[in-house]
Amino acid sequence: IIGTGPFIVERYTAGDAITFKANENYWGGAPAIKHLTMRFITEASVRMTELENGTVDMIDSPTAEDINRVIAGESKGISYQESVRAPKVQFVGINTASVPDIKVRQALLYAIDQEAIFKGAYSSLGELGSGILPGGWWYSSETQGNLPYDPEKAKELLAEAGYNESNPLSVRIAYASNLTERAAAAEIIYNELTSVGVNVTLAGSEQAIVTDQLNNTNDYEMFLTNYGNLFE
Repeated sequence: IIGTGPFIVERYTAGDAITFKANENYWGGAPAIKHLTMRFITEASVRMTELENGTVDMIDSPTAEDINRVIAGESKGISYQESVRAPKVQFVGINTASVPDIKVRQALLYAIDQEAIFKGAYSSLGELGSGILPGGWWYSSETQGNLPYDPEKAKELLAEAGYNESNPLSVRIAYASNLTERAAAAEIIYNELTSVGVNVTLAGSEQAIVTDQLNNTNDYEMFLTNYGNLFE
C-alpha cells in the first residue's frame, strides 16, 4: 500500500500489528524514523506494562490511573505529552423510549453519585462536569447543571411511579466493558442503583457492539458513553 504520506505499509497482520517503512520520496522529505511498527494491544494494563518494560516506545489511551502515576513520577523513565485541550465528555444516558416516565428518569439520576464515579472510576482526572457540555468554553451554559446525589429522593420518586420491593424497576445498562474506566463506572452505578431497590443488569460488550446496540435497538434502559473531541 503506497499513499502520499511519509510512510509506506510493509506488512499487516490482522489483530496483531502494522509495519511501516519510510517513504524516501515523501514530498516533505524522508522521515527520520526508517521503520515503524504499530501493535494492536487491546488490554490497557498490558499496554502500560509493555511501555514500562521498554518493549514499546509509546502507547495510546492509557487509563486514568496510569496517567496519574506517570504525572506523579511513579513510572520511571516515562514522559508524557499533554494533548490539545479538546474535551471528551463521559456521561450516563437514559433511553427515553424504554424509560418514558420522567419521574423514573429523575429517580435514576438522583441515585447516581457523580463524584464517586469521578473519583473511583476516573481517578479524579479531568474535571467534574455540571451538565452535558464541558465548562469554560464559549458554547457552555452557566445555567446547566445536574441533579444532586439524593438516594432518598430517588426512592420517593420510584414509589410515586409505582415501583417498590414487590414491583421493582429493572434496568439494563449498556457499556463498553473493554474500556477500564467505563467498566469501573458501571460497577459503581450498579451498586448505587441496587441500593435504592432497582434491579440492574450490566450488559457490557465490545465498543463496536455497544455502538450498534445504541444506534439500532431499544434493548437497554441506560448507557455509558462519551462524545468529543470538542475544539474551540
